[in-house]
Amino acid sequence: MSRKLIASFAFAIFFALPVFADVVTVNFTAPSLYGSPGDILTFSGILTNSGSPVYINGAGITLAAFDMSAYDLTDFLLYAPWTPMANGDSTPSFDFFTLTIPVGFASGSYKGEMVVQGGAIAMTDDAVLGSANFTVQVGAPTSQVPEPGTSVLLGITLLAMAAFARLRVLVA
Repeated sequence: MSRKLIASFAFAIFFALPVFADVVTVNFTAPSLYGSPGDILTFSGILTNSGSPVYINGAGITLAAFDMSAYDLTDFLLYAPWTPMANGDSTPSFDFFTLTIPVGFASGSYKGEMVVQGGAIAMTDDAVLGSANFTVQVGAPTSQVPEPGTSVLLGITLLAMAAFARLRVLVA
């Protein structure tokens, strides 16, 4: 067989294979959640297909500094569609996964990514269909509202200054 014929067959086979990159959009209801060590956070959202019909066969999580035992994808596997999603289909909102912040975990902001896997065949294809980033903020979010004790202390100081000023006027 000639090289041109082999190259033509390879070219035809390559372009006949379905491509699924980023056909499913992952939309988190809240892509950033706050919690303290010991808290369980639930990330939820919807999936939207913008390409050829696909089966959702699984999902994966990567999250800096967290080990795999910290999150649970059971909800995703239960509630993701079991039938193929056609072009334009969206799921109702459902829980994607839960994340347990380990006790004693350091405060800070941790970035993660969720990938949705699947393809043209149910339960066998594991191509990445789409992904989305999320953030876990461990520790209390910063607040612009002063603590009640600070407000009380400021109020007492202002009252004392006003009383002292009035006393000086009366004595003079």
